[in-house]
Amino acid sequence: MSAAYDAIVIGAGANGLVAAAALGRAGLRVQLLERNESTAGQASVHEFAPGFHAAPLVFDAGWVQSAVAQELGLDAVERVLPETPFSVAVGPRELLPLSRD
Repeated sequence: MSAAYDAIVIGAGANGLVAAAALGRAGLRVQLLERNESTAGQASVHEFAPGFHAAPLVFDAGWVQSAVAQELGLDAVERVLPETPFSVAVGPRELLPLSRD
C-alpha cells in the first residue's frame, strides 16, 4: 500500500509555499496544510486597528533570495528597493502613500 503523499508541509507562509513548490518540482506528492483561510503568512492582509488593513510584506519582494526565486522560476519578480515609497489601500481607489523612513 502506498502513501497518499510523499511529504506534508505545515504552514502556507513564504517558507511553506517555497518548500511545497520545491518538493512538487522534485516529483513528490505534497500536501500543504494551513490553519488560516488564506495563504501567504506574513504577506497576508491583517487588520491592525478597527477598519485598517495592511499586508506588511506583500510589497517587499526584496527578502526573496535570488537562488530561491530562480529555483522556483520567479526570475521576473520585481524587487522593491528600500528607498521606494509605497502605498496602502485605505478604501476603494484611495491610497495612503507611505515613506520608508
